[in-house]
Amino acid sequence: MLLKLRGMCAVLLAALAFAGCSDDDAASSLATNFDELEFSYEESDQQLLIRSTVPWTLDCTYLTGDGWLAFDKTSGPGDEGIVSQRVTIKALHNTGVERTAELHITGAGFDRKVTVVQEDGQVRIDGVELEGDMAKDEPVEKTYIAVNYSRAVGGEKLTVTPTLSGEGSDGLSVAAGEVTLDAGSGVARMAVTGPRPSARCSSRSPSNSVTRASAPTR
Repeated sequence: MLLKLRGMCAVLLAALAFAGCSDDDAASSLATNFDELEFSYEESDQQLLIRSTVPWTLDCTYLTGDGWLAFDKTSGPGDEGIVSQRVTIKALHNTGVERTAELHITGAGFDRKVTVVQEDGQVRIDGVELEGDMAKDEPVEKTYIAVNYSRAVGGEKLTVTPTLSGEGSDGLSVAAGEVTLDAGSGVARMAVTGPRPSARCSSRSPSNSVTRASAPTR
C-alpha cells in the first residue's frame, strides 16, 4: 500500500512540474504594434511600440541605402507585458529612390520582423509650359519656357534643352542652360528671345515648344 501511494505521489509531482512549465511558456511574449512602417520622403519620425515579458534587442538591416534610420533605443527589459515600451524611429530626408529596411526585435527565442519603407524622394518634373503671350507684330518680352518641379532639397542643378517649333516660332530661341533649383516646389524659367513673331503664339498653344529637362544633379 505504501509503495502504491509513493507511485501516485511521483505521478502527481511530474504532472505539476509539466503544468508549471507550460504556464511559464504561455506567459512569455514579445509583440509590436506594427509589422510595417511607411515614411514619406521628408525627414520624419514614428513610434514603434514593443510589449514584451523578456529582455529584447532591436537590429536593423538596410535592404536599400545605408544609415538612413535612427533609433532612440535598441534594447529594453522585460516586464509583465502590460506596459508598451516606445522606440522612436527617425527617417532622414530621402533624395533618391524608394528605400527599404528590416527591423528584427528578438529575445528569448522570439523574433518579430518590422519592414520599414520610405518613399522615393527624387526631384520631380511636374510639367513644362510656355508662359506669356507672343502677339503677332509685337515685341517678344516677358515670355518664358517654364519648368515646374517639386521635392527639391535646394541647390540641385537642372539642365534644360528647349526647342521651339510650330507656327510663329521662326527666329525665336531659348538658350539651353543649367538652372539651380530652390528648396521644395518651384518654377525654373528660361526667357524666349528673338524678332517679332509672324504669327500669334500663346501659352494656350503648348505645341509651340518642346523642352527636355534632364534629371537634376546635386
